[in-house]
Amino acid sequence: MRTWLLGLSGVVFFVAIGAKLLFAPTAPVALSALVPEDAPLAVLYQSVNRLRAVFPGKQSELREDAGRLFVGLACNNPDLDGVDFDRPVARFLTRDLTEVTVVPVRHWESFLAAFDRSRENLRLRKPSRVGEFASVSATGARATPGRDDALVVAGLESPVSIVGRPRDPVVARLILGQGLLLNDAQIAALPQGLLPRFVAECDRFVLGATPGEGEKEAAVLRATLHLREGLLTRAGTAAGRVEVASLLALFPAETLLFVAGALTGSDLEQVAPAPAAGDAACALGLVRTTEPRRPFTLLLAVRPADPARLRALDAAGPSLLWPDASEAIAWTALQDGDTTVRTAPLPHPPPLFARAFRPLTPDAPELQIATAVEGGVFYLAAGTRAQSVIRTALACARGERALSLLSSVQVSAHPALQAKGVAFLGLVTEPGLRALDLGFPSFRLIDIGIPLAATFAMRIEGPAKLEVRLSR
Repeated sequence: MRTWLLGLSGVVFFVAIGAKLLFAPTAPVALSALVPEDAPLAVLYQSVNRLRAVFPGKQSELREDAGRLFVGLACNNPDLDGVDFDRPVARFLTRDLTEVTVVPVRHWESFLAAFDRSRENLRLRKPSRVGEFASVSATGARATPGRDDALVVAGLESPVSIVGRPRDPVVARLILGQGLLLNDAQIAALPQGLLPRFVAECDRFVLGATPGEGEKEAAVLRATLHLREGLLTRAGTAAGRVEVASLLALFPAETLLFVAGALTGSDLEQVAPAPAAGDAACALGLVRTTEPRRPFTLLLAVRPADPARLRALDAAGPSLLWPDASEAIAWTALQDGDTTVRTAPLPHPPPLFARAFRPLTPDAPELQIATAVEGGVFYLAAGTRAQSVIRTALACARGERALSLLSSVQVSAHPALQAKGVAFLGLVTEPGLRALDLGFPSFRLIDIGIPLAATFAMRIEGPAKLEVRLSR
């Protein structure tokens, strides 16, 4: 009797366990656990509906439905039959650079039927089912459940985002081309050395795109960059010793391109062999002047942390733009208040900005170089109006706010540009890029078309925080 009871109890126990395993609901798999932590690139959408909301095709040249273009075609289901339009989507690269698309599915049979009859992407293999998601690729690579990727979790806070781990230049180009949707010409136009430095210093990042709030604000991009030791981390340390944001007020309102940053002495010597500047806040801008035949002037401002460095900067700083170091510069001097502004003819334009200094007519005036030191700042300018641009900068430094970049609509709309502790900041305008024969990318992460201007500010305190505001 006892044996029979024990046997019955065992049967009941195992039946109960089996029933629990059979009928208990399975825990849903989150998208953040399907993107592998070593994926070099992932593009994320909060949902198909959210993607369509931020990409209605009104501003850019793209008129096709964003859900179809970015999700439907990627999974050979252009009409998105059976897809759940309210859950997140991911497109990521595996370590061997195979693309995998992970799509939420609400009706699996409809999804498979649409996949089988579509002829949009015949390279793709039959989808795999992973929880409530379909995993699609051309090689059979598939998403598999793992640990939540913290970068993906952060990326899904924005309507559209990119997660990147730029382990080498090939991956960095893929991030720019497939992630930011830049073409080869736009990537080639980036400053030389940018990709190697990006690879060397950025371990991983997440970039999120959000529509702008006002009529003139097209979009806001926010990035968190986890950095390796390098120029950027050292700049974050130097930013506490120099006032980068203060340089914004020194540049004329007609500045079309502007970038400023904090650099240590050793890094500054590598970027531009400046003479013994030490740790400094440096700013460079391209200013449009009233001279129609050769309209642009380049302005450099350097505020060393140690004012004693100014004498060396004033003596040797012009060598940054002067073509022949062995040739003496024939200066003429002019007093602007208590400050001496030195000016001399400039035989050749600075190589990096030669396109901006092209004469537009045969009778275009010659170029000048000019320098001044005031208020702990060294000024250096090159262009047909070098002297007048420096004098305008001096007026701005003395409090003429209406003459400075602080009066710019884009600058005043971006408070982070004037915050203490910012390590890098800048303004880029479409006319300024056109002066260098460049142009804005279309920023097809979000439907804004080609913006009129972009401002950016970066703080580096632990992970770097970058905010970019694009305006119409």
